Amino acid sequence: MKTPNPTAPAFGAGHASTYAAGTPRTVPGFDGLHAMTSQLLAERVKEDGKILVLGAGGGLARARISVSSAADW
Repeated sequence: MKTPNPTAPAFGAGHASTYAAGTPRTVPGFDGLHAMTSQLLAERVKEDGKILVLGAGGGLARARISVSSAADW
C-alpha cells in the first residue's frame, strides 16, 4: 500500500485530464439523466427564463444540456 504524499496536489494534471470521461463510465443512467433534464427544461422553462447551474466538476452536465436546449442557458 502506498503512503499518501501530503504535499501532492489533491487534483493534479493527471487526474484532471481524465476527470470528465470518468463519470459517464461509472454512473449508470448518466446519459439518460442529461437527456431527460434537457427535455424537461425545454418543456417547462419560458423562452426568456434563466437557469442557475450549481455544482462542481468540469462543466460536462451544463455542456450536454446546453447543446440540446436554448443557446443562452
